[in-house]
Amino acid sequence: MAHSETLDIDGSPVAVEFLGRCGARYTEDGRTMSIDGAMLTGAADFMIFVGTIIQWDDGERVSVDKRNRIVSNIARYAASRGWVVEFRAPLRPDA
Repeated sequence: MAHSETLDIDGSPVAVEFLGRCGARYTEDGRTMSIDGAMLTGAADFMIFVGTIIQWDDGERVSVDKRNRIVSNIARYAASRGWVVEFRAPLRPDA
């Protein structure tokens, strides 16, 4: 399920690479972040733990609004490839 082809979403180049059982790598406008997730068998192909969408690899924190946009971008990216992604809510109240 690894895939790194870029898709234009609302004017920004976005790529999502699902890394098997250990998570995903999200790239947008040349910036990247690692996100915890898991491969699934059943109705969904992959699960993303939204509470781990915290910061870019360069250390800059992600706002709640930006996190919501990233979740939307991942869903759109996956749907464009025929994949179903399940999103688990943040584990912390401030996340």
